[in-house]
Amino acid sequence: ANIKTKIIPMTTEYSRLFGVHPFEKNGFATLNDQFQWGGMENQTLTSLCPNCWGENLVSHEYAHQWLGDMITCGTWADIWLNEGFATYSEALWYEYTGGYTSYKNDINADASSYFSGNPGWPIYNPAWAVNTPDIYTLFNYSITYAKGACVLHMLRYTLGDSTFFAALKSYATDTVRFRYGNAMTADFITKMNQTTGQNLNWFFNQWLYQPNHPVYQNGYNFSSLGNGNWRVTFLARQTQSNPAFFQMPVQLKLTFATGLDTTVRVMNDVNNQLFTFTFNRQPTGLQFDPSNHIVLKQASLTLGLPIADGVP
Repeated sequence: ANIKTKIIPMTTEYSRLFGVHPFEKNGFATLNDQFQWGGMENQTLTSLCPNCWGENLVSHEYAHQWLGDMITCGTWADIWLNEGFATYSEALWYEYTGGYTSYKNDINADASSYFSGNPGWPIYNPAWAVNTPDIYTLFNYSITYAKGACVLHMLRYTLGDSTFFAALKSYATDTVRFRYGNAMTADFITKMNQTTGQNLNWFFNQWLYQPNHPVYQNGYNFSSLGNGNWRVTFLARQTQSNPAFFQMPVQLKLTFATGLDTTVRVMNDVNNQLFTFTFNRQPTGLQFDPSNHIVLKQASLTLGLPIADGVP
């Protein structure tokens, strides 16, 4: 596809998401083979590798005009505010051109990139603000790009679309604090808390300041209470060690012998947490996180609950 035809709609969509295009002009140029990267988001003139007119690369680099150039990371420790956001913007462009399924496929690909290359360090390392690591650490694709994008997706899931996109736009259009300025990770978190009216420190502490991801070994059972009533018991259990626990809202999808499926959402805020639900029809199946919103996880689900967890 001719990339020229994509730039105006891309400008319109990014302006809708992140505020009006920040500069008086913009251009894109491919370079020769002495340029060793995919692209470089020079303010108002993006450099691309030889013949690299791919829509995905351009959507990433162009998003940097807002997130990276208009708002620049305050220190090297905050580089995810550039690269995680631009990688997430690739998914948002997919959503614009191909709908939510296209968006989610891209996020799932980011999650795969994280899992295949996770070096075991967090997105945010305060030491990087003082001692700049080598470029392969700083620009580690699995962490700085892919995990950063996945964390933004999980923030969207946690907050819901309207709150999430309003908060993101409030950050990008904050002329007092961020627009044509710098952002550090703590500033971004404060802005998200203020904009949403929520304390989201729990979310950012685990996903930005801690490494790795949750490993769920969940259990469930169904028991008849008589008179056509049934109890569903679900045990949310994590087994990873570093960190030992991730708090997340979780969805459970239940199927029944009669009638429609139902999906419930609960906040899993301690490990080995038991949830019970009562229904007036017979449950036949349970799925954990059926839409895979918690993209950074490993999970198994077993029928039956360990007696040790206090379940008869």
